[in-house]
Amino acid sequence: MHIESRKVLSLAILLFFVIWIVLYIRSHISEFSNIFGISPRLVATLALVLLGDSIVLGLFTKVLMDHLNVPLTFKEWYGLSIVSNLWNYIIPFQGGAGARALYLKKVHNFAVSHFLATMLALYFISFFVNAVIGLFCILYIYFNYHYTNMIVFFFFAVVFAGTSVLMLFSPKVPEFKNWVLRKISEVINAWYAIRRQRVLVIKLIVVILLHAVFELLTVYFAFQAYGVSLSFIKCLLLSTLLAFSVLIKITPGSLGITEGIIVFGAQIFSIAPAQSLLAAGLIRVVNLGWIFTLGPIYNYLLSLSIKMRNSTVC
Repeated sequence: MHIESRKVLSLAILLFFVIWIVLYIRSHISEFSNIFGISPRLVATLALVLLGDSIVLGLFTKVLMDHLNVPLTFKEWYGLSIVSNLWNYIIPFQGGAGARALYLKKVHNFAVSHFLATMLALYFISFFVNAVIGLFCILYIYFNYHYTNMIVFFFFAVVFAGTSVLMLFSPKVPEFKNWVLRKISEVINAWYAIRRQRVLVIKLIVVILLHAVFELLTVYFAFQAYGVSLSFIKCLLLSTLLAFSVLIKITPGSLGITEGIIVFGAQIFSIAPAQSLLAAGLIRVVNLGWIFTLGPIYNYLLSLSIKMRNSTVC
C-alpha cells in the first residue's frame, strides 16, 4: 500500500472513531458522570503496572538480540521499547518498529530486513501462546459462567490451528531472486532458526506470559477504577484479545483500535460501552503519560548513541 494511501486510511479510521465516540458520549452523557470520580490509589497502581509492562516489552528485544549475539544495555533494550511506542503515535502502521530497526542498523550494524523478519517470527510465537490462553479463557468461562462468544472462540481456534502448523511444520526454504519471494523466505527462515532454538523459544514464551500477566492487571485496575469488578479470568480474556491488536495497528498508537477491542470484549460480559470506554480511556491517558515523559528522554539518549557511532566510523 502506498504511503499516502496509508495515511489517508489511518486518518479516515481515526476520524470515524472520533465521530463515533463524540456521538456516543452525547447520547449517553449521564453514564460518563463519574469520569473524574476515580481513586488516586488505583490510578497510581495502574501507572506502576503499565511501567512494569513497558519493561517486559523491552525484554522481547533483549532476548532476541542476545540470541543473535547483539548485546544491548538496559538503556538500549528498554529505551527502544519506549521510543518505539513514542514513534507509533507519530507514524501509523507500526512506525515504531522501523525506528527500532534503524537504531540497530546504525549502532550495531544489524540488517533492517533481518530484524523485521525476526520480529515477524516472534509474532508467530506470541499469537500461538495468546491463542492457547484465549481458548482456555473461553472454555473456562463457558463451563463456569455458562456463556460464551462463538466469534471469539472461532477466532482463537483458527489462530491456534494456523500457528500450531507453523510451530510444528516449518522447513527452511531457499532464497529467491524475486524481491517479494526473497522477503517471504527471510521471514520463514528467521522463524525456522528461532523454532529450532528451544531455550530461546522457552524464554520468549516466559516473556509473553509475563506480558499477559501485566496486561491482565492493566485491564483489572482500569475497570476497578470505575467500580467495575471483573474476575482475573475475564480480564485475561480481554487482555488476550488486545494482544492481537498488532494485526490492525493502522492508526497512530492504535487510537480507536484498542478502545474498540476493549468495548467489544467487555460486551461479552454485558459491560456497557460507556464503562468500557472510561476504562480504555484511563489506560490510554496513563500510558501516554509514561510514553511522552520517558519517550523524548530515551529518544535523545539513543540519538546520541547514533551520533557517537557515526563520529567513530568517520
